Amino acid sequence: MSKRILALGLLLFGMIAVSNAQVLQVFSKDGTTTKFEASEVDSLLHNGAEGVTTLYFSSGEKETFLSEETDSLVLYDDSSSILSKLRSKGNYTYFLRLVQEDDYWTDQMNGATDLTVFAANDDNWRRFFEKNANRLSPDPWRTATSYEALTADQKRALLLSAVANVNAGDENAIRTKSEAAGLEALEHLSGSEVPFNYCTTEKWYWERFHESKGGNGIWLAVDSCFRYTSFFTPEKIKKLGITEQDYAILFPEAANRIANGIDIVQQETATNGTIQSVAAPLTLLQSMADVIRTNGKTNIFSHLLDRYSAPFYSPVLTGAYKGMHPEFTDSIFIKRYFSNNNYSVKAGYARYDMSLGANYLFEPGPDGTYQKYNPYLPDINYLYSGNIPYLKFDPAWAGYYEDWAPEKDMAAMFVPSDDALWRYFTE
Repeated sequence: MSKRILALGLLLFGMIAVSNAQVLQVFSKDGTTTKFEASEVDSLLHNGAEGVTTLYFSSGEKETFLSEETDSLVLYDDSSSILSKLRSKGNYTYFLRLVQEDDYWTDQMNGATDLTVFAANDDNWRRFFEKNANRLSPDPWRTATSYEALTADQKRALLLSAVANVNAGDENAIRTKSEAAGLEALEHLSGSEVPFNYCTTEKWYWERFHESKGGNGIWLAVDSCFRYTSFFTPEKIKKLGITEQDYAILFPEAANRIANGIDIVQQETATNGTIQSVAAPLTLLQSMADVIRTNGKTNIFSHLLDRYSAPFYSPVLTGAYKGMHPEFTDSIFIKRYFSNNNYSVKAGYARYDMSLGANYLFEPGPDGTYQKYNPYLPDINYLYSGNIPYLKFDPAWAGYYEDWAPEKDMAAMFVPSDDALWRYFTE
C-alpha cells in the first residue's frame, strides 16, 4: 500500500486498520519524520474535531500526533519505493549519493506518494561532467566537472530540479512547479561581470559593484519565485494541439518525451510515484534573461536589456541563505527589470515584494546608500507614469504569465545574435 492514507487536515473518524505495508511514516511540518514498522502498529484513530491522531501498537502502547504539527501519515512498502528501485538497478550511484545527502528527500523518496523523479544513470552523469568541463564563463555549471566538485548549492539545485509532481494541476499545463525557488539560482558575479553602463547621462544602478568603481561583485538571485519543470509527452502534445511539425521545430533533436529539454528514455512506476530515467541530470531552467546573458551569442542584446535592470537587496533571501550557510556574511540581491508586468505586480504586492522583504522603492540597503530606482523622475509612481522606458514584462521572471496561470502560459522572445546586431549597427 503506497497511497497517502491520511491528510490530517481532513475529517477522518474511527479506527483504521494498519496492514499490508512494511513501514508507517509520519511527516511533521518542521521537516522531520518518524518511522514505525507497520507490523507493530495495530490501528490508528483520528479525531478531526480535536485535531489529534493516535497510533495504537500491538505492545499496548500508544503515540499521539497533533494536526497542527503533523503534515501526513504514509503507509508504504519500502522494498519497491522509488529509492529502492533505483538502488536495485546498480547504475544510479551518483543520483543516490545526491539524494542520500539530504535526509528529507531520502524519506520522501522512500515513503511520500505521487512523486515524479527524473533520475539519470551513472553514464549520463559522467557525460554531464565532461560537458561542463567545456563550458565557458559566465556559465554557472562550468566548474561542475565531477561529483566532488559540486558545491552544496549546485547539489541542492540538481536535487530539487529532479523532483516534481507532473500529475498535479490542469491537464492543459505545459510546465509544473519544481521544488526549487530563488536560492537555487543564486550566483556570484565578479566585479568585471556586473552590468556596465556606457551612457554617462543615465543612472548606473550597478556602479558600486563594478570593478572600475572599486566593487568586488555581487551575490545575485536573478529571480525569487518558483522554478518550473517543462514536461512534454505525446499525449500532452496532442491535447494541446501542437503538431508534429511544430514540435520538431521546438525540439529538433529531442525524443517524444522530454523534461526541461532532456530526453526521457524510460518510465517506470514505483509504489510511491514514478521514475523518469533521463538522458542527463536535470538542471534548473534559466530565465530568458539568463539564457540571453550566458549563451555567448547574444551579448549585445543582453547589454541592451541591462539598461532596464537594477539590483534590489533582499533581506528575506539573505536571511534564508545565512540559515543554510552560517559562515556567509555578504548580502544577496535580486536582479529586477523595470516593468509594470512583473512578479510583484502579478502577485498582488504592487510596490511591496515579499521576496525583497520591503518596499523596494525606498528601503535602504546594507550600506545605507540605497536610493529610489528612478532614472528621470522624482515621482514614486514612475513605473506607471509611462514617461520613462520600461519593458513589457520582466525577462528574468521565471513564472511569467499574462492572462493564464503560469503552468499554462509562457513568454517568448525573438533575440538577434551579436553578428546580426553588429551588421545592423554598422551597415
